[in-house]
Amino acid sequence: DDETNPSVQVLKSKRPIVAADVSLHPHFKSEIHGGGKIRGWICVPLLFGDRVIGVITLDKFEADYYNGELAQLATAFAAEAATAIENARLFETERAAREQAETLRAAAQSLGSTLNLRQVFDLILSELRKVVPYDSCSVQQVDGNEMVIVGGHGFPNLDELLGQRFDWRGPDDPAGDVIKARAPVIIKNVSARFEHFNDETHGEGRIKGWMGVPLFFGDRLIGMLTLDKLQEDFYTPAHARLAQSFAAFAASAIENARLFDETQRLLKLSEERAGELAILNSVGEAMAKTLDVKTVTRIVGDKVRDIFSAEAIEILLRDSTSNLIHVPYSFYREYQDVEPFATGAGLTSEVILSGKPLLIATFEQSLQHGVIALSEAEETESYLGVPINAGDQTLGVVSVQSYQQHAFNEGHVRLLETLASNMGVAIANARLFDETQRLLKVTEARNAELAFVNGIQEVLASGLEMQSIYDTIGDKIVEIFDAQVASICIHDKTENLLRFRYVRERGVRFDDLTMPVIGFRKHVIESREPILINEDASAAAVRYGNSFVLQGELPKSIIFVPMNVGGEVQGILFSAKPRPGKCLQRIRCEPSDHHRQCHQRGAGKGPPVHRDGAPAAGHQGTQCRTGLRQRGSGGAGFQR
Repeated sequence: DDETNPSVQVLKSKRPIVAADVSLHPHFKSEIHGGGKIRGWICVPLLFGDRVIGVITLDKFEADYYNGELAQLATAFAAEAATAIENARLFETERAAREQAETLRAAAQSLGSTLNLRQVFDLILSELRKVVPYDSCSVQQVDGNEMVIVGGHGFPNLDELLGQRFDWRGPDDPAGDVIKARAPVIIKNVSARFEHFNDETHGEGRIKGWMGVPLFFGDRLIGMLTLDKLQEDFYTPAHARLAQSFAAFAASAIENARLFDETQRLLKLSEERAGELAILNSVGEAMAKTLDVKTVTRIVGDKVRDIFSAEAIEILLRDSTSNLIHVPYSFYREYQDVEPFATGAGLTSEVILSGKPLLIATFEQSLQHGVIALSEAEETESYLGVPINAGDQTLGVVSVQSYQQHAFNEGHVRLLETLASNMGVAIANARLFDETQRLLKVTEARNAELAFVNGIQEVLASGLEMQSIYDTIGDKIVEIFDAQVASICIHDKTENLLRFRYVRERGVRFDDLTMPVIGFRKHVIESREPILINEDASAAAVRYGNSFVLQGELPKSIIFVPMNVGGEVQGILFSAKPRPGKCLQRIRCEPSDHHRQCHQRGAGKGPPVHRDGAPAAGHQGTQCRTGLRQRGSGGAGFQR
């Protein structure tokens, strides 16, 4: 570019120059070019074909030394020299190309020696050094708008760098230039241009020369290689070409390893699905053989226990009428009997009310979800609860728990959801069957009642005298209710006595009995409502003031029904059995509130507890870090 240099004229003109005296020429006056000592001067071009590849200059301290003849001789020599130089250059270029090709071939062979992604990253870094020099280097993968450092070499803090993510769109990183250009990018001094290269993590400004090379698989950008040098302006386009050739092999190796990993993952997933399908088929076959809810829950609960190897398993069903949650299956070390509890706070209620699975990795997360603890047992850490759905209705929850943190994953959620879905259908079918059976029994009972009523009407219409009517009705009561004891008494308001028109116990008739208006019958007359007692009749007799039995033993299941005429009780029908629990299904009148309270009194034991919440008034619960009874129930072992 120095127009004062006469050699430039030779390069441009491709013709020799012969000068008699150049000592006064400005170019030759400079110290670097002789300081005026050179006088005679000749310059001939090095021509290879029509291309100038250089010049030959001859200097002489003597003026008028060179002439046209010498210029011709120098030109002829220059032609031969140009040919020799070009041949040598081509040979050197070919040799270097062969070496580079062999290096790339060896690198490609090495990269293809493994399908382990971690090993592929390490091989890329080690083989790249044989192709292009670097002081430090990294492999980065594209993940959306972020780059992830997945491999590195030459960094003192490599553990800190691996896994780091950064937005490649940011202005303070050269990665964005590489992605936008989709070609290698060379930066003379990266620390001077990008501030974050002066951070401790990125070399504290020591990195100068930098080159980023994109990794393409087909036309898809999957990442990039970054090469660092402590020397400024180190990398050249020749380095970029070599690195780009290497990057093609590296990208192919990365993608092959990734595809291998994905194939292995899908194979494992397929095997898991096949195992899950076998499990579901076995559970489905077992559930198809029964229409009993308890049996269905036991089948599924035991299968879940085998699959998940969890310390605690529960199946919980919600009664939408009472809003109580029942626990037909509960296992912790052994099968547990658990009292129903109210829907409200706690993990179970959250799953039921949301209709969505709940996956908790630690007990601390359970506390954030409002788990209730009422005992000081061992803590479970992991909790997985999924809803049992039938159509758009949530019937309950299946839950598994473990002492280990992070014991369950999305695969467990998926399998448990499928089991719960199948169980939901089975439970819905079982409930439908139970309801059908119940309605059938109700229909049979109504038919029996109708026959009874028709029989009574026939008796009343027959014109029989009154005692015959009493006898016929009493016998019908014994027949319909399969009663061991039956009686019909009339209230004598004048003397305030009960006069028995019919008494029969175990087939034996008792006649002409009277008794004062006391006890059960007094309550019926005053309340004009029936009494139903199916257990602990002795205690009920004391409560109602019924202090004696007319004849025989005190029964255990009792019905008293008033005979109401014009708003007044004219008499009482009575039916009883010695064995409890046999008189409920055919009673036609609901018992009074007072009767319900009397019947329930004394049945419970201990303070009433609202499950998943606080105890009833007057009793204090405990919210604490407990293990298995974290949901709000007593006993050993569950989060609820």
